[in-house]
Amino acid sequence: MNLPKHLGKMNAAIASITRTKFLPLASVALCAFFYVLPVRAGEGDFFADVVIPIVPGTGSLAHRVDFEAPGSFNYGAGWAGTGFGLSGTQRGAPEEIWQDTPPPGGLEGSTRALFFRRLERTPEWYEQHPGAVGHPVYGQPDPVNQDDFFVYAGNFTAEDRFSITVRVYVNLGRTARATFGLRTTAVVENTNVEPSEMRNVWPAIWLFKADGGDGVFSDLRAFIRSPYGNYSEYIDLPDIAGWWTLGISFDESGDIHYFARPGAEALCGSDYLASASRYGSGRHFRRNIDASVMISTSNFDESEEGSVQIMDDIMIHTGGLDFYDLWAADYFPEDAFESGRANGMAARSFDANGSGQTNFEEYIIGNHPLTSNPPFGLGMEVDGNEMNLAFPSKANRSYTLERSTDLKDWEPFLEGVEGTGAFMDFSEETTDEPAFYRLIVRPRYWVREMAP
Repeated sequence: MNLPKHLGKMNAAIASITRTKFLPLASVALCAFFYVLPVRAGEGDFFADVVIPIVPGTGSLAHRVDFEAPGSFNYGAGWAGTGFGLSGTQRGAPEEIWQDTPPPGGLEGSTRALFFRRLERTPEWYEQHPGAVGHPVYGQPDPVNQDDFFVYAGNFTAEDRFSITVRVYVNLGRTARATFGLRTTAVVENTNVEPSEMRNVWPAIWLFKADGGDGVFSDLRAFIRSPYGNYSEYIDLPDIAGWWTLGISFDESGDIHYFARPGAEALCGSDYLASASRYGSGRHFRRNIDASVMISTSNFDESEEGSVQIMDDIMIHTGGLDFYDLWAADYFPEDAFESGRANGMAARSFDANGSGQTNFEEYIIGNHPLTSNPPFGLGMEVDGNEMNLAFPSKANRSYTLERSTDLKDWEPFLEGVEGTGAFMDFSEETTDEPAFYRLIVRPRYWVREMAP
């Protein structure tokens, strides 16, 4: 397992682990350093409340729809994919579904993918598909222009730490918009009210093409739909045609995390987009209901080429691994893991190298958890009317230095400075007013800002 390379800004409540020291030099007091971690308020051990996204596709495979075996499409029965392990006609279903050789760059070893196409239900179409005549779904026009596939594979809870992934093929440059959505049906508990309330929601990540300004839909974007207050977010993606991998994961705290990457390779930290907790605290995923996975698509391009959409391998995993688990696996022996999760000497709260800093703090700082590391903190030196601040930096970490005069209100002095692996130093003129400084370190993958 490899250390995830990029995550994006964690969308959870912010709290601090502190090691505080005050040095009254030249009317300046130093708050030695703060670690700012994404955490959720709760009882018990502090680290039990730390929220780090589970990477979709990690853990144990619980269910897979791979389209390798021959399938059939039964218009008379109204099931969108009978024989494929798919079903559903809640809104609509594609007018054509078939299996074929996947385009290049897809999943290794895959010999068949699912192709589908939306067509107008003309008299000629009904002549070709007499079983659709009079059917409650296919016997009438499709006014919604949304086709749904459902995967029924049992129900999963937050404690299952489960995830769903799918591969989808993207054509760019067409003159009409097409969308592809990975969704699930879920029960969310709102603990902000007494008594708490349960509601059904449909968290989703949609992949779609936006108009680039010239009438050609070539700008690729993700649309995140959060179940917490029904907020949503648009995220620009690289305009890369071909295969994409989408993923949603669910952790035991009830948070939901969204991932996307170009290509068919397994998802990793660099593919993180957002977490649902960004859109409302006190609301937690508890379990999914009805269909385990929903695939929702629409396509307004009815040309022979542009109307075709392709997907491959819908997978559900349980016992997923989060970013810390994957990082720890690079350093600790296999017997330090239980069902893939870091435990024992690899646990977040354990100090494996006796440095006085926990494994999790070593992870945040960017240190090796098993070797001796120099103390991490913010050093200072006063030279006349100038105060010099310095701290050791690490690559793939960003640093923010904040200043306060009352330890209540903090303003950035330096913000989002990228680590170089060497000491970094900065200066400021001293004044008669006391000043306090704190250093915040984040792995560089906590960088994406999400607007509510």
